[in-house]
Amino acid sequence: MLETPEQASRNVPTRVDAVDPDVLAARREVIRAKRRTRRLAKPAYVNCDASWRDGVAGLAYVSGALGNRTALVACSGSTEAEYLALLMAMGDAHACQLTGLIDFRVDSTAVAHLAVGASSDLVELRRQVKGLLAVHREWRLAFVERKRNWVADGMARRALRQCQDTTKATSTRH
Repeated sequence: MLETPEQASRNVPTRVDAVDPDVLAARREVIRAKRRTRRLAKPAYVNCDASWRDGVAGLAYVSGALGNRTALVACSGSTEAEYLALLMAMGDAHACQLTGLIDFRVDSTAVAHLAVGASSDLVELRRQVKGLLAVHREWRLAFVERKRNWVADGMARRALRQCQDTTKATSTRH
């Protein structure tokens, strides 16, 4: 996750910031209310996706229980971006104290199978994912086809496009 001069000039963060504690508290209350009214054994779901281009990624997740979120982050490749989107969702679920069965769905086979390749950045991200899965035994990681992940995919692409549009507008003014 080394920052290039091009990334630094765009003012793109190199990490995903935590959600405001007040927002998390409100989400927890909504989650509890939904679970009380539903009382079903169906697992909750969180669809995660990332859209990467030129060192910047738009991250997104969509969930019936957790809500939706997007973020921009500087990273070195698409697999790293997919891991970061998954970790953003898992971190928010952990912070919201979301319990019970949860399927974290990704459309990247490398992330679904926790593959890392040769990158040391990916080894650390995989370790973080495995750590959260170990703490929350009821959480599952699942592969989903891209066409079934279209909402999260669209949100990630929009977040990235907004960053690129802002960069283009800024560079044309100078």
